[in-house]
Amino acid sequence: MPNERETKPRGEVRELLEGILADVQMLIQQQLAIFRSDVNREIEQARGAAALAIVGVAIVMTGGILFSLMLVHLLVVLFPTLPLWASFGIIGTPIIAIGCAVCFAGSRKFSAEAVEEEAGVLSVLTLKETSDD
Repeated sequence: MPNERETKPRGEVRELLEGILADVQMLIQQQLAIFRSDVNREIEQARGAAALAIVGVAIVMTGGILFSLMLVHLLVVLFPTLPLWASFGIIGTPIIAIGCAVCFAGSRKFSAEAVEEEAGVLSVLTLKETSDD
């Protein structure tokens, strides 16, 4: 009789622990499935937004090129003695200067963000090393 009482509670505890572990595994699988579907949904939204942005940029570039050509020919009409190549230079130079300024600003911002990210990683590593000591 004493052996039956001792084995019976151990069996119940074991069943409870197995049930808890099965529930934990199921919850982890469900959370991973939810995470995957969220990531996939975000990727699809980003893909759609990127496609629209690319089409918009292509349309704006086409319009910008046509507008620049219009300004060149307007200069030739307004100043008949001005050669066509000079009109292209007058209109193209500020566009190139603005484009270079924007590229330079973007590269500085990118390198500043990279430095900030690297500094953040270094500070985390320093904190880990300090806490390990």
